[in-house]
Amino acid sequence: FRAIRPLLKFRNFTIARLAWCISIAAIASVVINILITKLNFSFFGTDTSYYARYSIYAMPALVMIYSIALYPAIFEELAFRGVLYNYLNTFLDERLVVIVTGFTFGIMHLSFISLFWLVPFGILVGAMRKRFGTIWYGVIFHFTFNLVAVLFDLYRHGHLWN
Repeated sequence: FRAIRPLLKFRNFTIARLAWCISIAAIASVVINILITKLNFSFFGTDTSYYARYSIYAMPALVMIYSIALYPAIFEELAFRGVLYNYLNTFLDERLVVIVTGFTFGIMHLSFISLFWLVPFGILVGAMRKRFGTIWYGVIFHFTFNLVAVLFDLYRHGHLWN
C-alpha cells in the first residue's frame, strides 16, 4: 500500500484533462460496442447481452453499473497500473512497463477478439499513469468506458429507462 499511495493523489488534475478523458472514453466505448455488435452478428448470428445475466437481480441496471463499470475500474487499475506497474518498473524501462501491463491487461480478459481493443486500451491507460503520476485518470477513463458499454447494452435491449 505504501508503494501505491502516491498514485492515489490527484496530480496534475485539470478539468480539461478530465473532460478529455471522459470524452475519449465515451466515444471509444460507443465505437467499439458498435463494432463488436456487428462482429457478433457477422460471425455468430447473435449478439451478447450483459443484461440477460443480471436480470435476476432486483435492480439489474444498478448491479451492472457496480460490477461492470465501478468495481473493475477501481480494482483493475489498482492491480495493473498500481501494483504490477510498480513491480515491473523496478527492472524494466517505463515505456516497456506501459506496454507489458497493457498486454497483460488484455490477456487477463480471456477474449481473443477483444485483444484488438483491450491491449490499446491498457496501453493508453498505462501511458496516462506514466504521464500524470496517478491512476485516477485511468480509473475515470476505465469507468466511463465500461459505464457507456453498460448503458449501450441497456439501451439496445430496451432496458435503459425501465
